Amino acid sequence: MCYHLELNHRTQFLLLQENKKKENGESNTSSDSAQASVKDMLSQSKPLPTSSARWNHLTQSVCYFIAKDMQPIDTINDTGFRKMLKQFEPRYIPPDRKTVSNKYLPEMLQTEKNRVQKLLESALFFACTTDLWTSRAHHAYISQTVHYIDGDFCLHSNLLESKEFSDSHTGEHIAEELKGVLEDWKLSLDGLTGFTTDNAANVVSALDCLPCPRLPCLSHCLNLAVQRACSIPQISKAIARCRRLVSHFHHSSKSVYLLKQKQEILHHPTQNLIQDVSTRWNSSYYMICRVIDQQQPLCAALLELKKSDLMPSDTELSTMETYVDIMKPLVAITEAMGAEEWVTISTLRPILHKLLNSHLVGTASDTQLRLKMKSEMLADLRTRYPDDLLLLLSKAAFLDPRLKALPFLTLSELKEVTQSIESDAMLLTEVPSELEPAAKKKKGEHKLFEIIDDIMNSDKVDDQQPVITNLQKAHAEISRYSSEPITSDNPLAWWSTNSFRYPILSQLARKYLCIPATSVPSERVFSTAGNIVTKKRACLDPETVNMLVFLAENLK
Repeated sequence: MCYHLELNHRTQFLLLQENKKKENGESNTSSDSAQASVKDMLSQSKPLPTSSARWNHLTQSVCYFIAKDMQPIDTINDTGFRKMLKQFEPRYIPPDRKTVSNKYLPEMLQTEKNRVQKLLESALFFACTTDLWTSRAHHAYISQTVHYIDGDFCLHSNLLESKEFSDSHTGEHIAEELKGVLEDWKLSLDGLTGFTTDNAANVVSALDCLPCPRLPCLSHCLNLAVQRACSIPQISKAIARCRRLVSHFHHSSKSVYLLKQKQEILHHPTQNLIQDVSTRWNSSYYMICRVIDQQQPLCAALLELKKSDLMPSDTELSTMETYVDIMKPLVAITEAMGAEEWVTISTLRPILHKLLNSHLVGTASDTQLRLKMKSEMLADLRTRYPDDLLLLLSKAAFLDPRLKALPFLTLSELKEVTQSIESDAMLLTEVPSELEPAAKKKKGEHKLFEIIDDIMNSDKVDDQQPVITNLQKAHAEISRYSSEPITSDNPLAWWSTNSFRYPILSQLARKYLCIPATSVPSERVFSTAGNIVTKKRACLDPETVNMLVFLAENLK
């Protein structure tokens, strides 16, 4: 048989010999080594059947790689990719692009949707974010994310849709689309506790049509306040000078090499200059910081290049330092509050208090420029969060065991918060009784307990005990909760441990702590979509884009 293979099927014979060498771990086998049977060698060279579990597992892994890592579907046909797969499993022949696109990715999409739908069934309350964007192919899209806390007090974030939005972008049409997405996912408006969006007029108008509070995105609000401060002529002139300087080095390789030389000679970190982006105000902050840090190498390089006019003057550098000093806390806030992995809404109220009553308030030692910047930003931020929203934020802060003391509120304001929480408690339909953590029962033990409970309850005499209302329960829980010591624990971990002691407040914690402080989750969808709808893939149809974005965002 081996002679026949060598004579008539040279390629298969060589493959069998190579496999045999790999199994034995040596290039030449000794005469007394164990010989593989012809049957075994033939089975190793035979392609995996498409119906086999091994083939399906490999195909699912390939599809996961394409979807999660936002790779072009045509990767499946790339020579290098197929060669790599051949090295991993010589018997595996992957499906073609059309099969992956029309069969396996849609199946993965449906499986993932079923998984998310199952998770949403545990969402007693939920919050959403939304935003609109336009692709390279000039298709308009609307994205919607959902955020909720399950019964184990784990915070979840999922993308619901990122679908084409061909209607005119009026508030009415946007509201209809948002409601339609919630209906498709069987999410009742009764459980919707908040919608976080930017401050676009049409989006604000749309949220007026929904029965939930609209929370303005903190990042967007800070951006608007910073842009207002940057409109001050002295600031705008300094930033413009900085941009010209950075732009010169970005367009001249000679200048870049010279700058690196000067950095090495002057023992400065070898760092490139940062070009800012108009849509991200904190990029201007980092650009200015880098220019300030690299003053000496920049001066030396520009002097040698005879481009000293590009270097900011001492007055402009002083202006930049003032800008950096004021903006530094805002940058830290923006980056921390854009997270999806932890609770952000509860910290928003103390942050606003710090900004509006301390950081942006002028002092006697402030320069005229510093006073002007603070005044402009303070005036803008004060208009973003009305009293009803501040009450909601205060309730979220109270339900965070790290912040429940609310030291920044007056006694009357604190009383208003607790009264509002008691009012919320009256609206809860199902409140479990206060119980000790359930002990684990051995197999079959639950049946014995059921029999005992049935006997005890059947002969129980009605003692005519007064019914305790949710309001009374909430009042008692608030008193006990307030008297507990402040903790530094993760708020969700604390509630997971103590929910049995506070059945009402724990439900309200799930209601309010799931609201994101920013609409960054929806904005991240734009970045994901931008990695999918690239210049070479601009012809992807909107349905395929929605599928690929959904999988990239939701696959674990």
